[in-house]
Amino acid sequence: MSFDLNAYLEELRPLINLDCGTLTVEGIEQVANTMAAKYEVMGGWDIKRVDCGKAGTGLEIRNKPESDVIDVMMIGHMDTVFPVGTAAKRPMSTDEKRAYGPGVSDMKSGLLNIVYALRGMDKDVLDSMSLCICMNPDEEIGSLHSEEWLKSVAKSARHVLVAESARADGSLVKARKGVARYKLTFKGKAAHAGNEPQKGRSAISEMAHWILAINTLTNFDTGTTLNVGVVSGGEGSNIVPADAEAIVDVRFWDNDEYALVDEKIRAMAELPFIDGVSVVLEREAYKPAMTPSEKTEA
Repeated sequence: MSFDLNAYLEELRPLINLDCGTLTVEGIEQVANTMAAKYEVMGGWDIKRVDCGKAGTGLEIRNKPESDVIDVMMIGHMDTVFPVGTAAKRPMSTDEKRAYGPGVSDMKSGLLNIVYALRGMDKDVLDSMSLCICMNPDEEIGSLHSEEWLKSVAKSARHVLVAESARADGSLVKARKGVARYKLTFKGKAAHAGNEPQKGRSAISEMAHWILAINTLTNFDTGTTLNVGVVSGGEGSNIVPADAEAIVDVRFWDNDEYALVDEKIRAMAELPFIDGVSVVLEREAYKPAMTPSEKTEA
């Protein structure tokens, strides 16, 4: 099949020129409808819509839905990180070398590339394999609402390819750090900072202890890093703060080392530094590290 770049770009354009940030379910639905229509036109594909809760619709598309084994599974996500209004501010544009726009690389082009690969595949080759394409609506927040579905499908797959962009030099990605995100909520007791500060229990002071303790868990040598990236709390400088919140990002190469970090953080939540302050720990996202193996190389 010959490749017409201009036709490809025009087919990509409507996928870029709409707002489909995570949880923008109307935009996600448009992407899902557009992608499903492409497989309907090709014919021979079973198209299953998957309910991913408040994240919206996912798509599971197979050529042999009755098969217990998937020879090749291909994954892509339909959401972006951009807020509503971005598509209108900077719709898709091109120059001699590149295309620009929200999600053009990450990863609308990946979704379209799968379609182009399948359109151009020899029918005998296509019919000889069991293929599955999954498109989820919430990758940019850690696939919180689609993880169980994707895992359940991937367990039946001999090979899994993620169609997101390669590195800038074209290298395929065979290893990726794991990531976890925690929300820490601190509850203390308010008091007037001038008249009776001793009656208060500072949620911010508790959070400060946590920040210093979390920093000690970083190990640059092994690549396990923790970053308290967002903090909030307090109502006024003359009030002992009753509430505070922190968001912690964790990255790691070693899944076992991360498990120890997770254990330590959870133990800390059971023993606050300051009497009278409580801590609620919530792990909002988690992806294990992807480490190469002999099967990866194959």
